[in-house]
Amino acid sequence: PDCPQCEGRGWLVLPDGGAGTARPCPCRKEVLIPRLLERSGIPLRYRNCTLDNFQVANANPRERERLLEGREKCRRYVEGFVDSRGAFQEAGLLLVGPPGAGKTHLASAVLTALIRRFSLAGRFVDFSSLIHQIQSTFDPSSPESKHDVLDPVMEAELLVIDELGAQKPTAFVIDTLYLILNHRYTGRLPTI
Repeated sequence: PDCPQCEGRGWLVLPDGGAGTARPCPCRKEVLIPRLLERSGIPLRYRNCTLDNFQVANANPRERERLLEGREKCRRYVEGFVDSRGAFQEAGLLLVGPPGAGKTHLASAVLTALIRRFSLAGRFVDFSSLIHQIQSTFDPSSPESKHDVLDPVMEAELLVIDELGAQKPTAFVIDTLYLILNHRYTGRLPTI
């Protein structure tokens, strides 16, 4: 149920003679944050991932050091996400490593932390699934259009693209990736 004070918007408009001043509603964390987390698309397997519960169980000391460094870079990214003017970070993160290293855990943890801290409307997408979903819109009987699928991805305040290297790089895949990343880059929207 929506908050009766702010009607689910998360902001209270102050009686200021029409100047339009607003402040966060007390319900924001109770109502808005769970809604944003649910809408983010973070897979069930990764919904409880945090930077603190990231396991670095690799026996190789060099790999362990790299994983710890990656976790700390993610932590610094979260800490510096809002600049001194109150604007969101424009730069993104690129997490690279072998399968099973923990890239998805870290990306999900960063997205979750930013949603919880800044009430950010973020989005998590598996790239192969996104390509499949876009291709399904080509069927004339599809209830969704290409824009219905792509617009939320391209406009998210923060986007996590998972499994980027898993999709065969066809011309369609490359063009779609360029469209998404270029739109986000020119719109100054961060991507992980």
